[in-house]
Amino acid sequence: MQIKVEIKRLKELVAAFETAPKTVQKEMRIALKESMRAIQNRARSEHRFRSSTNSSAERSVSTQVTSEYPPEGRVFLDEAVARHALFIHEGTKPHAIPKGKMKKKALRWLVAGGFAFAKHVWHPGTKPDPFLYKAAEAEKSNVNNIFDRHINKALSQLSRWKGKI
Repeated sequence: MQIKVEIKRLKELVAAFETAPKTVQKEMRIALKESMRAIQNRARSEHRFRSSTNSSAERSVSTQVTSEYPPEGRVFLDEAVARHALFIHEGTKPHAIPKGKMKKKALRWLVAGGFAFAKHVWHPGTKPDPFLYKAAEAEKSNVNNIFDRHINKALSQLSRWKGKI
């Protein structure tokens, strides 16, 4: 005895299953990029350093997608834009600044009535300003909302197939 089973609208069913991973991947990729931008924007706007002297440190806050699926990315300080941004973020210990590091005959800075010169100076160090970490922590709820919104959007798009199968 032979039983023949015919699945009505098989093509539509297969199309729905094929679309599901693509739809989910697309929405997760969009959510990842949107989340990284939110953290990047907050880190660029909320920090302790003076923007007028360290605008390159703000511009160094960059994003990069490291994996499309599973979606992974990073918000980081791009040393090619501002090498000193990491020192601002992590802080520095007290250290000497010799003139040889700067390829000049002397170090110079403005003082009342003119300039002061020295062959080396003692820098007292820099207190850390972990603005990237603070931005990520402050945006945690927003990032969760972004992913929730895009998951719901993917589910909504997939549910449209329900009536077509």
